[in-house]
Amino acid sequence: MLVAIALAVWFGTLGVMFWNITQYEFRTDATHDHATPLVWPEESPIAVVPNRATLLVFLHSKCPCSAATVTELEQLFDDLRMCAMDPLPLVQIVAVVPQHADRSWLESAVIRRALHLPSAQLVIDEEGREARRFGAEISGTVVYFDHRHHLQYCGGVTGARGHVGNNTGRSSLFQIIARRRSALPDMRPALGCQLIQTDCEN
Repeated sequence: MLVAIALAVWFGTLGVMFWNITQYEFRTDATHDHATPLVWPEESPIAVVPNRATLLVFLHSKCPCSAATVTELEQLFDDLRMCAMDPLPLVQIVAVVPQHADRSWLESAVIRRALHLPSAQLVIDEEGREARRFGAEISGTVVYFDHRHHLQYCGGVTGARGHVGNNTGRSSLFQIIARRRSALPDMRPALGCQLIQTDCEN
C-alpha cells in the first residue's frame, strides 16, 4: 500500500514538473494590445527599399530564448540561397531597448549574431515604439512584408521557447518568401520574453 502511494506521489510530481516545463516552453507572454498593420505604416522611420521585401526581426537583447530565433533565421537564409532566391529580403534587426540604455543592450551576443544575417541593418527601438507600431510584443517576433510592402507573415520561427529545429513557423516563412507572396498573411505566436521590459528573467 505504501509503495503504491509513493509511486502515485512520484508520478504526480513528475507530471507537475513536466506541465510546468511545457507551459514555459510554449508560453508567449503576449497581451495582443497592438495589431500588426497589413500594409507598411508610412509613419515608421524604419527604411524600406522600393520593390524589395523587408524582414523585421524584433529582439530583446537580454532574452536567452532569442538565440534560437537567430539560429532558425540563419537556416532560413541558407535554404533561400539554395533555391537561388534573389534578391533576398532586406533584414532590419529591431533591438528594443529601455530609455538611455547602455551599450551592453546593443552589443549582446544575440544582436551581434543577428547582424550577420544577409544585408542586416540595426534599428534601435527605444522604449519599443516600433515594436508597438508593428504589433510585436515578444522577443523573436518576425514580421515579413513583401516587395509591395504588404504583410505576409508575423510570428515566431521556433517550435518552442528557445528550441532549435525544424518547425512550421520557419517552414511557412520559407514558402512565403520563396513564392514571393501568400494569399493571406500567416499569423503565428512568437515564443519568448516580453520585448518591453528592462530585463528577461521570466
